[in-house]
Amino acid sequence: MRSLFRRIRMANLDKNRIKKYLIYAFGEIILVVIGILLALQINNWNIKKKESAKLQDILAVIKIDMEEDIEEIDVRLELLNDRIATIDSLLQDQYDLAGFKKCKSCPYVYSSYTVFVINNKGVNQLNEMNFDIAADKDSLYYEILNFYESMELGNDILNEMIKEKFSENMSILQNSQEWYSGWLTRQPSESANEFFIHDPFYKNRLSTFFTILEKNYIPYLEQSKAAMQELLTSINNKIGIKTYGTIRF
Repeated sequence: MRSLFRRIRMANLDKNRIKKYLIYAFGEIILVVIGILLALQINNWNIKKKESAKLQDILAVIKIDMEEDIEEIDVRLELLNDRIATIDSLLQDQYDLAGFKKCKSCPYVYSSYTVFVINNKGVNQLNEMNFDIAADKDSLYYEILNFYESMELGNDILNEMIKEKFSENMSILQNSQEWYSGWLTRQPSESANEFFIHDPFYKNRLSTFFTILEKNYIPYLEQSKAAMQELLTSINNKIGIKTYGTIRF
């Protein structure tokens, strides 16, 4: 009988031990899981912190790019508007031969062009980043990427259009006018001056060039400048720069 009670008591002790062990083991598992989750959370927080810092640096680069582009656009707009005014005067027959000779730029308003190259160092860095913009809940990055994509497309189209018309004009002059060589070296002859004043086909080409500049290229630059100024305000707010007049804090 004693042996039976002893076996029962020992069995109960074993059950209590197993129960306590299971509770202890389960508690350890919970602690391990909590520890892993905390480690993951800290790791994610560190990654986001580094990512956020990198994005701030990229925004600072984009800010410099845009400020330089705006300065370049201002210079180009001034030069383009001067050229537009000269072309308009020629198309309106406002120059006689004497007046045309005094106008140093008149024979060359359609003899050169320059390409506007967008500063894209910052946006290229933004494109190369492997990050989840949506998680940041900030549309600024989308706006920047979309703006540059649209701007570069417009810039490529317009530059190619101007290049094509310029090449066409130069090719026609080269293959049809004896005075081409002297004119190209900035020594236009009387025949060259008469041609630029009166030739109707040249004026047709000049009119097309005028339209591209006035109706397409200048509005594109003005709109791009306005969009960059708006984005700069958002970028300054994002990186903590406030502007009051010309003073930055």
